[in-house]
Amino acid sequence: HHAEHHHVGAELPADKFLPDSVFQLDTEWTSSTGERLKLANFVGTPRVLTMFYSTCTAACPVLVDNVKRIERAIKAAGITKIGFVLVTFDPTRDTEKVLGQYAEKRVLSRDSWVLLRGSEEDTLELAVLLGMKYKQDGAGGFSHSNIISLLDAQGRVVHRQIGLQLADADIEAFVSALRKYGSR
Repeated sequence: HHAEHHHVGAELPADKFLPDSVFQLDTEWTSSTGERLKLANFVGTPRVLTMFYSTCTAACPVLVDNVKRIERAIKAAGITKIGFVLVTFDPTRDTEKVLGQYAEKRVLSRDSWVLLRGSEEDTLELAVLLGMKYKQDGAGGFSHSNIISLLDAQGRVVHRQIGLQLADADIEAFVSALRKYGSR
């Protein structure tokens, strides 16, 4: 895994970063509970989203821990209308059962977390819209970007954290962006 240089999270005007909502993608996903859904199912609730794969032992556990830190800060700020989404780069190995076991092992509440898998094409399309880069390495894993995105209630990227280092100020930036864009 190649850790990217740390960049302080940046609030991005939704209309300038991603003109269309990722919720508009006409793709179908399967959750860790076996539910089939479209990203449009998420309209109305802001989401913190990152991409990962369950067998990753380097960057992905740090990314998930970072999202959990963001979750704790958001809840401590009294914000309850928020969801968390993990999308796998590895739909071949990350079956619904594997994703469900991962969620259980990492103590990701079904009330606020959704783990998704889709076709390789749909996964790539979402990654491109989010600015994520990934490719399979020769050892059965993936080399990938480390990006956590905040989507507003309409599915537009309004804030991103690039890199694995997450300072308290970066977490507060998520809370601030959520307060500003969360209910639009």
